[in-house]
Amino acid sequence: MTGEADRFWAAVEDRCPRLLPERDAPLLHASLLRLLEGGDDRAGRLALLRALGCAYR
Repeated sequence: MTGEADRFWAAVEDRCPRLLPERDAPLLHASLLRLLEGGDDRAGRLALLRALGCAYR
């Protein structure tokens, strides 16, 4: 993981222990960053939201 993804996972683990497996943190972090960037790719954002929803379940 990158330093930023490490910090993200540590914050999630600190606030919500065992909510997110460490192996999933880089994917979730990258997906959230992509959503925050915005852009005009509506289909891409919807696909990310769908993947995040499946990961949450």
